[in-house]
Amino acid sequence: LVATPLKCRNKVVGIFYLDDFVPRRFKENHIRLLSILGGFAALCIDNAKSRESLDFFTRTDPLTKLFNQNHFKMAFAQELARSSFYRFPLSLALFDIDDFRRFNDNFGHSNGDQVLVTVARLLHDSFREFDSLFRYGGEEFMALLPETHLEQAVKIAETAAQAISRKSHQDLPITGAEPVTVSAAVVSCPRDGKDLDSLLRRIDSLLYDGREGRNRVYWQPG
Repeated sequence: LVATPLKCRNKVVGIFYLDDFVPRRFKENHIRLLSILGGFAALCIDNAKSRESLDFFTRTDPLTKLFNQNHFKMAFAQELARSSFYRFPLSLALFDIDDFRRFNDNFGHSNGDQVLVTVARLLHDSFREFDSLFRYGGEEFMALLPETHLEQAVKIAETAAQAISRKSHQDLPITGAEPVTVSAAVVSCPRDGKDLDSLLRRIDSLLYDGREGRNRVYWQPG
C-alpha cells in the first residue's frame, strides 16, 4: 500500500490512499505521479470547501446566523411543491419586533443588534427541528412551518412571542429599555393563498393594516 498526505496551503486536507492485495514495489516515478495526483486532489478538496463556505455566507444573515430572505424564497418554493403534491398544509409566520426603530434611536444601533441576535435565538429555540427560520429583513423574521395547519401554527407563534416577552429582558440588561416584544401574523396555504405573493399580501394586511397593538399574534379565524 502507499499513502500520501493531501496538502494545500500548508494544511493537510485528507489522505490519498492506494492498496492492492498483490504484493508489489512502487517505483520512484510512480511515487512522484501519486504525489502529483495528490496535489490536484488536495486543490479540488480545498476549492470545494471554499465554495461551500461561500454558499453558506450567501444564504446566511451574518448578524443572526439565520438563513436570509433569498434562501427563504428557495426553501418556500420547495416546500410549496411538496405540500401541493402530497396535499399537506403549509404555514408561514412573520414576526416583527415592536417599536424597533424607536429603540435604535434611543439606545443605539449596537444595542439594536443585540436585540436582533437575542430575538433570533429565542425564536429559534421556540420552533421545531423541521421548521425553518429566516431573517426576512430589518427587524422581521419569517418562520416556515411544513405540514402544519393554521391553528397549530398560531399556537407555536404565540408560544414564541411569549418566550420573547418573558426572557428577552433578562438577556438584554439595557438600562431604561422596556422588555422587547414581537407581533406576528400567521397564514396557511392554500387557505390564505396559493402562492408566495398572495400569502405575503395577506401577512401585510394582518400585521400592518389592521394592527391593534403590541405583542400580539394576528390571524384570520375560519
